Order: sequence, then C-alpha cells, then structure tokens
Amino acid sequence: MKKIKIENYENPKPLSIYTKDKYYWVWLGNETKHRFSNRKHAEAFLVRTNRFLNERLFELNRLYVEIFTEYRRLWFYFDRKAMESNIQIEGTLEWINKKFNIVIDRSQGINGNFNVFQNMLIIVDNLKHIIKVLTDLQTQKNNWVERYNLIVISNRLDEIEKTIRNYNLQEHN
Repeated sequence: MKKIKIENYENPKPLSIYTKDKYYWVWLGNETKHRFSNRKHAEAFLVRTNRFLNERLFELNRLYVEIFTEYRRLWFYFDRKAMESNIQIEGTLEWINKKFNIVIDRSQGINGNFNVFQNMLIIVDNLKHIIKVLTDLQTQKNNWVERYNLIVISNRLDEIEKTIRNYNLQEHN
C-alpha cells in the first residue's frame, strides 16, 4: 500500500556547549520544529505525524475523486467560451495526480519532512482552483444547487488545509 513515511530527525550533538544541541529535533514542512529529550519520543512523534499525514492524504485523494467526478458531470457546460477553462482543469488534474505520487515517493528522502507538507498544500491549492473555476461556471449558468455542492467540497478542502498548516504548532520537550 502506498503511504507517507517521513523518518528524518536531527540527533543531539553531545560535544556542543549549547543547550539546544542536546535534544533530538524534528523539522516539518509546515514551518514547525519539535524537540525531544530522547530518541523514542522523537520516533513516536514521527509515527504519529506519518499517521496524520496519511489520513490527510487519504482525505485529499477522496476529494480529488469527488472533484474529478463533479468536473465530468459538469463537463457539458463547458461551451466555446469556457473551453480554455476546460483545458486548464484537465491539465491541473493531471498535475495533481503527479503531485500525489511525489508526496509518496519523496517522503522518505532527505527533505521528506518538508516535501510532504509543501506538496500536500500545493495539491489543496490546485483542487481549490478547480473548484473555483467550476463554481464560477455554475454561477454564470445559474445552477445554484451545483454551486452549493461545490462550496461544500471547498469548505472541506479549507478544513484539511487548516489542519495541515496547524499540525502540532507547539514545541515538544
């Protein structure tokens, strides 16, 4: 099964005179750093973080499927005027699919802790862009029910983005 597995943390520097160098440090891509007094706590934090990230990735994949389904359902509304938006959405969907693979493949690399968060936020931003294009199209066509369905999906994306950005903002000891 595909899954995110970040595993990078900084070991203490026993010869250093600085107190901050006596800890294990985990740096994450949402611009947070976490310190731990022993390795077990750092590794346990990485396990919890991986679980969190995999759950969010699962949610993003589910929303990707829903957005793709909505796009295909609304595809007939793309007339000549909206053809450029149609082409843009198709390209964005393909690009998001590649980003999903990058999130998995690069999570285990040296910069995996950073890559995962940043690429997941990029996926969210691009899904939001597709929702905005589809919502604007439905507003022009006066399809308010479809528009509200898209707004519900957009709100779910906002919630996922918020949880990713705010994941463990406090420092650990």
